[in-house]
Amino acid sequence: SEMAGNDMFGTIFHAVMQHLYAPYKGREVSAAELSSLAENEDFLKKQIRSTYRKEMFHDETSDSSAPMSGIDNLTLSVLLEYTKRMLRFDRQQTPFEYFDAEYNASKNITLSNGEKVRLAGKIDRIDFRNSCTRVIDYKTGSGSTQYSSLERLFSDKCDNHYALQTLFYCLLLDGDRCFANLSPHIYFLRDVSETTDFNTAVRSKEGIFNFEKDGE
Repeated sequence: SEMAGNDMFGTIFHAVMQHLYAPYKGREVSAAELSSLAENEDFLKKQIRSTYRKEMFHDETSDSSAPMSGIDNLTLSVLLEYTKRMLRFDRQQTPFEYFDAEYNASKNITLSNGEKVRLAGKIDRIDFRNSCTRVIDYKTGSGSTQYSSLERLFSDKCDNHYALQTLFYCLLLDGDRCFANLSPHIYFLRDVSETTDFNTAVRSKEGIFNFEKDGE
């Protein structure tokens, strides 16, 4: 058995978070609910194990007690730690209204030469907090949510491809009346925790990016 690579690990983590937050879709999430969820280790282990078997082995059975290898169990332990860390970090962000995960967004645009193109992407998570639509991208490693300037971001010397990706997702939602005050965010799993003040908001070195104002 091989340990899940970064891409597969990320896929599994995305699926775990999508499954855990599914019951909150379309409503406000409270700190008490996330505290309870983060502390319910037996429930989390069962959900993570089930998702892992489905994604890694295409095993659709609900038997989460089936034996697994040492490498698999190590990966499960890391997934559990990241999941608890994320839930505790999100607890600090409450209250927020959870909208959806793995959201398929698309938009038709007309280029300066008159050619029409269709842009599309899958957004990890969308929620509403402090009158903003947070467009959230999960990343399994560490990183920065800052970039030097919009000009450089869209040049060959782009200094933050993750920020560019999240701004692209905002572009896909721009103009949709369901999503006001778009705010791009990146959750770096190794950086976010309840003990840090990591700023998830994508911003230039001059300050917070305002999509409606700066993205005109």
